[in-house]
Amino acid sequence: SMADLLMYNFESPFVKGNRLERLRQMLKEISCDPDGLRRTLTILTANEQGAVAVLNLLRMAGLADFFSAIWPMPVSPRRRVGTFRVEGGWRCFEVPVIQTDDHKADVLQRVVEDPKQWFPQLALEGEDGPHREMLSLRPESLLL
Repeated sequence: SMADLLMYNFESPFVKGNRLERLRQMLKEISCDPDGLRRTLTILTANEQGAVAVLNLLRMAGLADFFSAIWPMPVSPRRRVGTFRVEGGWRCFEVPVIQTDDHKADVLQRVVEDPKQWFPQLALEGEDGPHREMLSLRPESLLL
């Protein structure tokens, strides 16, 4: 059942309280900077089922709206489906193939070099859209 999936994926017998609710609260707090400006949160996942499976789990948990994109790891010709959020919902897209060692730092470097490839919503929203800060990414602005 959905309740079982949420319990298996978010709760722990070793921690008291509702971990899912605490996670929701933490995401709410970090999703805005001290001035109230929205931060862009993404997920880089090594889940063998891929980005769509992660998105579905986040939707069940009521967490999906905190994120702007979900990228698969490793990125290869066989595993290229990512997801991104735009007004009205989520869409799938093909993430760029990385020809270097498959390391998270390599993926983040590629995101900084060409954010439009990793945030397809940039093309849909235009330069004045809510993700415009992604156009000027710097490595030091990313947190892994």
